[in-house]
Amino acid sequence: MSIAGESLLDAALQLPAHERAQLASALLASIDDHDDDPEEVERLWAEECERRVAQLEAGDADLLTWDEVLAEIDASRSSTSPG
Repeated sequence: MSIAGESLLDAALQLPAHERAQLASALLASIDDHDDDPEEVERLWAEECERRVAQLEAGDADLLTWDEVLAEIDASRSSTSPG
């Protein structure tokens, strides 16, 4: 990162959390590709949905219950927590 970027980061980190979140959102939005063709995006999402439904119907998808998801999150937090 450039010196200017580091300086901006240092200043941004001094902001309250809600302002940092707004800034992060604006920065991410600024790098999104707004030239995407909405019809192409819709077509790609439809293909992805069809692929996932086919996986489910074939029994090829690994499904988790909500409790299993929460347990995995808790386990990952425990394994990355210091001390």
